[in-house]
Amino acid sequence: MERKVKTKNVTLKRLLSFFMSLVLMLTVIFSVGVSPVSAATSGKWGDATWKYNAATSTLTLSGTGASKDCGALINRAPWTSYKEKITTLVVEEGITSLGYYSFYNMTKLTKVSLPSTLTKIGGLGTVVSDEGSYGCFQNCTALEEITLPKNLTTINGCAFRGCTALKSITIPDSVTTIGNGVFAECTSLADVTYGSGLTETGDYAFWNAGVKRVTWGKNIANLTQYTFFGCQMTEIEIPESVTSIGFRSLANCDFLKKITVSNANAKFTGDPCADSSQTVTVYGHSASTAETYAKNKGYQFVSIDSCPHESTHDEVTKAATCTEKGSKNTVCDKCGAITSTTEIPALGHNFVVNDTVDNHLIDGHIYTSYKCSREGCTETKETIEHYRLTNGETRYLWCNGFYEHTNTATCQKTGIETFKCTVEGCNAFESHISQKTGHSIQDYEIVTPATCTTDGKKKGHCSVCNQDVEETIPATGHQYSSAEGSPDLVKKIDNTAEDGHIHEIYACRVCGEQIDVPVHVAWVDGAYTSNTITEVTCRVDGMRVDSCTICNEKRTVITPSNGEHKYVATGNSTAATCTTRGFVEYKCSVCGRITKEYSDALGHDYVKSDADSKAPTCTEDGYDYYKCSRCSQTKKETVAALGHNADESQTKIIDEPSCEEAGKAVSVCTRCSKEFELTLAALGHDYQDVVKDLANENKPGHSLVTPTCSRCGRTKTASIRHDEWIDGYYTNVDTMASTCTVQGYTTDTCTICNTTRKNLKNALGHNFNMTGNVTSEGIQYRCTHCLRTTYIAGELLMSYWSNDLLNSKDIHRTAVDNTSYLDTNGDGVINGKDFAAILHSYAVYRQKVKEEQSSSGGGSGTDTGTDSGSDSGTDSKNTESSDTNA
Repeated sequence: MERKVKTKNVTLKRLLSFFMSLVLMLTVIFSVGVSPVSAATSGKWGDATWKYNAATSTLTLSGTGASKDCGALINRAPWTSYKEKITTLVVEEGITSLGYYSFYNMTKLTKVSLPSTLTKIGGLGTVVSDEGSYGCFQNCTALEEITLPKNLTTINGCAFRGCTALKSITIPDSVTTIGNGVFAECTSLADVTYGSGLTETGDYAFWNAGVKRVTWGKNIANLTQYTFFGCQMTEIEIPESVTSIGFRSLANCDFLKKITVSNANAKFTGDPCADSSQTVTVYGHSASTAETYAKNKGYQFVSIDSCPHESTHDEVTKAATCTEKGSKNTVCDKCGAITSTTEIPALGHNFVVNDTVDNHLIDGHIYTSYKCSREGCTETKETIEHYRLTNGETRYLWCNGFYEHTNTATCQKTGIETFKCTVEGCNAFESHISQKTGHSIQDYEIVTPATCTTDGKKKGHCSVCNQDVEETIPATGHQYSSAEGSPDLVKKIDNTAEDGHIHEIYACRVCGEQIDVPVHVAWVDGAYTSNTITEVTCRVDGMRVDSCTICNEKRTVITPSNGEHKYVATGNSTAATCTTRGFVEYKCSVCGRITKEYSDALGHDYVKSDADSKAPTCTEDGYDYYKCSRCSQTKKETVAALGHNADESQTKIIDEPSCEEAGKAVSVCTRCSKEFELTLAALGHDYQDVVKDLANENKPGHSLVTPTCSRCGRTKTASIRHDEWIDGYYTNVDTMASTCTVQGYTTDTCTICNTTRKNLKNALGHNFNMTGNVTSEGIQYRCTHCLRTTYIAGELLMSYWSNDLLNSKDIHRTAVDNTSYLDTNGDGVINGKDFAAILHSYAVYRQKVKEEQSSSGGGSGTDTGTDSGSDSGTDSKNTESSDTNA
C-alpha cells in the first residue's frame, strides 16, 4: 500500500516547492556571513562556536544563544564538508536553539547529546512535498535514540523526519509546540510518549512512521489530522482527555484491529480510520459518539461498559436561562454512569404583556410593555403599534400633529400622496396614487354658445391653481321625439329591398334640420360587412360577426363543422428502433391537419455471448456479456465471486468459537485448492433453566429459576416461579357475588409471589313466587330477587308436586331444584295453602286453554288436555318474560 499523501495538483506542488526554496534563498542572501570556502574545522555560527574533531568524528557546538538556520545550497552549515563522517554531536550547555537544516542528511550520526539550556529545535516545511522540508535532524538515518532535554519547548516541522533508525521518542513535559510532520517517516519508531505540556498530537506528526505503542500525556485533548497516518499499531487506546479525533488521524494503518475511545462524547471528523483494515473494532461506551461513528462507517462496535446502559434518564447539571445555555447528563438507571453530556439551548425570553396604553384617539398608537415570565429574569421590552383602520382611504389612523403629509397631485395631473409618522419609534409610512382634482371655477363666462351640431366654449379662473381656464361646451344634439304619433316625424321611406331599412325622417325642434333615423328590418347583401372569428374545420364550428354598414346592427353567424377528419397516409414514416419510437404520418384530406401515430421503442433484445463472458472465481467477480440482436449495444452483468468452498476433511479449527466470540479455522477450497481462513460464527448462548426448590427458604410451592448457558455458564436474571398453591400461603377474597343467572368468583393471591387465580361460584338460580296471573300460556311466577317473570305450564307445575314435600321448609332456588315454584306465597313453608293455590291456578289454566281452543275452532269444547302427571307440551309452555309489572 502506498505510504504517501499525493497532491491532486502537481503544478501546485511544484509551485509550493519553488516558493519554499525562494524563501530559503532570500534568507541566505540577507544573512550576515558567507559559507567558508576552505574546509575549516572550527568557527562561529550565529551565537554558537563549532568545532570538528576528525579523530573522534565528533561535532561540538558551544557558546551562549542560538545557532543559525542553514540552507542546502547557500548559507550552508560550515561543517557540511564533514557531515558524511560525523558520528557524534555534542551541544554544550548555553546553546538555546538549533537552526533548521543544521544536521540534515548526517547519515553516520549515531549519538547526540543536548544541553538543558536548549529550548528550540528548528525545522521548516511540511510532509506534503519532499522538496519543501528542512528539518534540523532530517534524514539522520543511523540515529537510533535521542534524549530531548527537560527545558525544550518547541520542536519545529519535520525536525526529525526520515530518521529511519530511531526506535522510540519521549517528548518532555516542557514541550508545548510540535510542528507538522516532526517525526514523519521514522519507520522504526515503535514507541511514542507524550509529555503533559502538549494539548494536541500534532498534524502529520508520525505520518508513515512505525508507531506501535502510544503513551498519552494527561493534557492531550485533540488527536489532530494525519497524526498516526500509515503507522504500524494493531490497537490503540485513546484516553478520556481526548475530546476530538481528527480527519484521517488513524488512516491507512494496515494492521489496526482495535480502537478504544474512552471519552463518550469525543468528536469524530470525517473518517479517522479511512483505508485502515475494514475489520477494525471500535471499543467505547454504550450510546457514545464512538458507537455512532462505528455504525455509520460500518465498523464493529463493542461496549466497554459493564452495564449496557439500556435504560437512562436525564439530569440537568446547569439549567438553561433565557440568555445562557445549560447542560444535562444522560445517566444510566442501573449503574448511575454518565453516558453522555448534552448542551441545552438557551430558552430565549418568554415575553408576556405587562401593560397596554391605548392612545389611538390621541396620536394614533397603542403602546404595550412586556416582561419576561421566566423566573429570575427581569428583561422587559416595549412596542409601539400604529393603529390600523378596517375601512377608510388609508391603512393607518393619522392624527393631526403626529405625521408629515405630502401630495404632488394638481388640478390636471395625478400625483403621489404620502403619510409619515413622526412619533418616535414608529416610522409607519404609506403612500398611494392621488387623483387629479380638476379645476375649481365658481363663475364661467360663455364665449361661444353650443348648438345642436357644434361645440361651444366657456372660460373662468381656477381658485386652486390660479390659472385662466377655457373649456369646451359639448354640442347639445338635435331635439326630437321618436315616440308613436310624434309630431316631429316628417315621413317614412321604405328601403327594405335596397338596404334592409325603413328610414324615419324627423325635424329638429330647435334648428328645424331633418334627421334620418334608419330602422333595421332585414340583412341585405352589400349592406353589411363580415368578420370571421373562427374558421370552420372538420371538428370545429365556424363563427363570423356581420355588421350593418348603415346602422351598425350586429349579428353572429355559426357555420356547422364538416364532420370527422379524413386522414390519408403521407408516406412519411420511421420504423421503431431499440431506443427510439417509430411513427406513421397522416394528413386530413379535408382540412389539411397532420397527425402522427407512434409505436413504442422496441427495447434491446440482449443475447448472452458465452465467448465474451467471464466465469467468476472464488475471489474475483465474473460477468455475463450480452449483445443486442438488433443493434450494436452491449452490456455486462456482474456475477459475484463464488467464495471459497471449504473441504470439511481438510478443515482445521484454530480458535474454537464461543458463545459471544467468533472462532477461526483454516481450510482448503474444493474449487481452487487454495488454503484460506474461515470465521466460525459465535455459537450464541444456550440458556437452560436451572431450578432450585425454595421450600427450605420458607417459600413452599415455589422455585428459583435461573436461565444459565449450558456452555459458558453465563446467567440471566433469576425469577421466582409459582409451582403449587399451599394452604396458609395465599389469601382469598370474595371478588364478585353470584346472581340468579351469573356466576360469581373469589380470587386467591399468593403471599410470596403475588400470583393470582380465580375460583368460580355457581349462579344462585331464581326464587320464584306465584303472582296469581294465569293465561293459556301458563301460570305466572316472579323472582323475588331479580323480578324476572316466567310462565310455567300447569301440567309441568303439577309434575313438580310431591306429598313428600308437604310441610317442608327445605326450599331452594332454581339452581338446586324446583321447590321455589311450590312455595307459592314465599312464606318459607310448603303446605296445604300452597297446594290449594296450585290446584286453583291449574284449574284456571285448564279453563283458559279450553276457551282458546274453542275460539280458534280447534276442538268441540271438551277437555282434551293431558292429566297433571303428563310432561306433554311443557317445553312450549314454560317461557320467560321481562314483564315485571304483572
